[in-house]
Amino acid sequence: MHLEVLQPQINLVRNMVAYYYVLQSETKNRQRYTTFPTVNPHLMFFKGCSPVYNETDQQIHFAATPGYHYEVVLGLNKPVEVNLQGKITEVCVTFHPLAIALFIDHKIGLHESATEHLKPHFQQEFALLQQQVFSVANTQQLNRLLDHYFLPYAHQISHHKVGKAIQLVQQQVYQVKELAQLLQLSERQLHRLFQTYLGCSPKTFIQIARFRQSAFSKLASQELSLTQLAHNYHYFDQSHFIRDYQRMTGSSPKRFYKNIKPLPSNILWQIDAES
Repeated sequence: MHLEVLQPQINLVRNMVAYYYVLQSETKNRQRYTTFPTVNPHLMFFKGCSPVYNETDQQIHFAATPGYHYEVVLGLNKPVEVNLQGKITEVCVTFHPLAIALFIDHKIGLHESATEHLKPHFQQEFALLQQQVFSVANTQQLNRLLDHYFLPYAHQISHHKVGKAIQLVQQQVYQVKELAQLLQLSERQLHRLFQTYLGCSPKTFIQIARFRQSAFSKLASQELSLTQLAHNYHYFDQSHFIRDYQRMTGSSPKRFYKNIKPLPSNILWQIDAES
């Protein structure tokens, strides 16, 4: 499996797109990785394959399909196991949370496919874009292509209250009531805004953001103890810390950090060896 992460080169596009990545795999053996909860929407382009999601087992495998295929997902509220076997080529655009409101015209939640809810304009544009994505000669050209495609939309990604809420949550951990008070909103108003623009409740957003922030902090500083990590990110106690990690990762914090390794940007995957 080969993973290459690309950063937007145009400053304005960085307000909309967190990063791009290119994933290529061609093996007869099965390789597996687990991806964890995120509030970042993804636009994924596939060549010669399409993902098949088994909700019962929370697993994805790929079926060989001719031509191109794209999927839009708002984010994830639970860990998902991705199984790679055969030839797989994927180009993914990972957006900042607010970007998804530009593309869809229905309220849907995390862990749901947004592909069928895209505005007709974007259904047509993404169908054309996917062909261009796989026609470029190298990743430098791919980076340039995607930057220039999203540039006209980048200035449209704004909602003052929701944007401010995201900024606050990224700075420190808040309770929903505290966040609503800071934004001079009722909790009901805040909940409605989050569901409309982000596809999840404020509570879920805060939980996922805290989990990911704590994970990247620990991966960047291996000497940081789990006790200190729980304290730094305002988990009430060790049982709360363990319970949240169990829900987010399917395992205890100790086991999670034993098995996961740092990856570029804000990619949080646990990659297993080929089997």
